[in-house]
Amino acid sequence: VHPDVAAAMAAGARARMGAAVSAATTGVAGPDPSDGQPVGTVYIAVSAGRDSSVRALTLTGDRHRIRVATVGHALRLLMGTLMEDNG
Repeated sequence: VHPDVAAAMAAGARARMGAAVSAATTGVAGPDPSDGQPVGTVYIAVSAGRDSSVRALTLTGDRHRIRVATVGHALRLLMGTLMEDNG
């Protein structure tokens, strides 16, 4: 659960799949803390071109709500990256 891990996962997925853009998430959805990180600590990353964008999130709620919120934030970051590239 670290921003560098999220960035490396996104870059690795993009390279392995031969994709132009990829996204990755890492975090603690609960119900218990993990790796010294509290529940709700999430990092999302998008890799495109030579750059990776990473966002740190502090989310609240139960495991399901944290996972749903993580996906929403990741999709918004991905869409923003795609719009920048095509805008």
